[in-house]
Amino acid sequence: MRRRELERKEHGVVLVTSEDRQWLAFLKSQVGDLAVLPEVISHWKATGAGSVCPTTVEAAVAAFLDHQLPQVERRTQSDIKSRLKAFCEAFPGRHMHGLHAGEVEKWLHTYRKPWTRRSMWKRVSPLFDYALRNRMIAENPLDMLEAPKTKRVGIRVYTPTQFVAMLEWAQRESYHTMLPFLALSGLCFVRTSEMVRLYQDEQVMLWSDILWDRRLIHVRAEVAKETRRENDERFPPFSEPFERIMATHAGRTNSEMIIPLLHGEFSKLWRKMHAELGIKPIPNGMRKSCISYTLAARPELGIVQAAKWAGSSEATIKKFYLERLTQEDGEKWFNLPIMF
Repeated sequence: MRRRELERKEHGVVLVTSEDRQWLAFLKSQVGDLAVLPEVISHWKATGAGSVCPTTVEAAVAAFLDHQLPQVERRTQSDIKSRLKAFCEAFPGRHMHGLHAGEVEKWLHTYRKPWTRRSMWKRVSPLFDYALRNRMIAENPLDMLEAPKTKRVGIRVYTPTQFVAMLEWAQRESYHTMLPFLALSGLCFVRTSEMVRLYQDEQVMLWSDILWDRRLIHVRAEVAKETRRENDERFPPFSEPFERIMATHAGRTNSEMIIPLLHGEFSKLWRKMHAELGIKPIPNGMRKSCISYTLAARPELGIVQAAKWAGSSEATIKKFYLERLTQEDGEKWFNLPIMF
């Protein structure tokens, strides 16, 4: 009786019923500290009924793919689909608004390689942005996380001796396929994807794209990798070493593909060459070598011009291709034996 009188004196007419007190006790048992109640209420207002359109992960991904895929090239489409498929498999039947930052972070860390983890982030980040814009989520859980970092490692390049060995192998074993590839990628900045088809109807370089009279390689816009530049078309030059290697092909201007093989067939040939020569393959190694050795051999050229010829950003050249190579190293790459 005494306790009840003291409570009435302190609080006056109590507006909280006994049933309300039961719910407050339940809330406290769930959250621990009632001081977090404003935050709980704020989250409920953001994600409660009417604020989001409950959408499963699978449905969100399907809607996002319909929106995103028409805007990117086919190779990028394939990468987006495969990585978002893995995301769906990690959260089957879940609603987008029910995913919290911690579990997304945990999923990302199931990929041990930093580059893979960053690639997954690169694909799910636009998905969550799309979900936010379309009221599938009220807040983006990725905003609470940092994008995965990758170690800055030097781009590995082939040695001039290895380059000569590959050219000799190509002259002997695959004159019509591997030799043009090595010349264009190792001396003229051309990407593998710009020469070798992944899909049957994909646009790649033709013999008519070698402008022999102007000593230029024409990388057409429909062939070049898509970038943020206004125009992806470019005209890297070729020099005397390229002419010597391609001497028998000189003057070919027909509309046939320079590399007539699909990616799978070409990859087998590429691996065969490395295995027979005892050389460890370097992903995109010829182009990486071309950029790095060019900058070493011609320091006066500058990053801006190298980026234009390579179809890369200046930031990418600065970050990855300024190898610790001497000018002498660069000159060795281009001073090929007289046999070529």
